[in-house]
Amino acid sequence: MADEFEQLPELLKELKPAERIDAICKLSKFALPAVAPVSIVKVERAENPTSNDMFAVALN
Repeated sequence: MADEFEQLPELLKELKPAERIDAICKLSKFALPAVAPVSIVKVERAENPTSNDMFAVALN
């Protein structure tokens, strides 16, 4: 495995551009952190807040 890793730049140079991009995309998951989905939370001030309900939260 170590030999293949050392030869990787040369092996990638031998590929066609589309094949090189495909290989890099497939290998990137081993070198880059995964991107996690992010939720958006909208917080609005309530018009007539009570002591228990200062803000209204809408989850989208």
